Amino acid sequence: MKRLKKCVIFFICIFTIFLISINVFVIFSHKKISSQVENLALIKSQISELDSFKTIIVNLGHSQKFYLLSKDESYKVKYDNYLEDAYNSLDDLSQKNCINKESKKNIKDMLKEYDAINVKLLDTKVSLPLSSDMQSYLGKSNEIQINIMHSISDAISSNQDSTSQSHSSLEVSVDNQKSFVQGLSSITTVIIGGPLCYIEFSRKLLVAHEYS
Repeated sequence: MKRLKKCVIFFICIFTIFLISINVFVIFSHKKISSQVENLALIKSQISELDSFKTIIVNLGHSQKFYLLSKDESYKVKYDNYLEDAYNSLDDLSQKNCINKESKKNIKDMLKEYDAINVKLLDTKVSLPLSSDMQSYLGKSNEIQINIMHSISDAISSNQDSTSQSHSSLEVSVDNQKSFVQGLSSITTVIIGGPLCYIEFSRKLLVAHEYS
């Protein structure tokens, strides 16, 4: 009877240690995984912000070209609005750490140069064949727009690399959590199972001894 009581106490202690160990590990691993998930969500949000900025630049270029072709003042108004949106969005991208200060300065300088050329284009009467100055302005305007798009694409690519790394890190953390719980379960099973087997074996020996 005393031996059985000791075994019960032993099993309760082992099971308690098992539960405490799992809870402690789960709490710490949950904090780590939560942090990784938040970081992943932040990176995806930054990519979305960068995509929105690219859309503004595309619309800026479209409104410029539509105005040159049609001389419809509504397109000039749209151009001015998109340009203002571009500057505001650029400030937001910097504040949200989507781009660094150097990238912001480079893109802002390109926007200023882009607008300066477009002002000359928008104030020039288009006639065919295009004058050499008009061709030069158009070529330079398109070149700057492409460079701005490339700068944003590079930032998106960098964030996508960070997303891949975060995904991998998150998968490793989840796998480690599973492995730890499985390993601890196996060890606990062995610790508890050993004495149980011993008790069962002793009981059978005792029964056999009584019948002999």
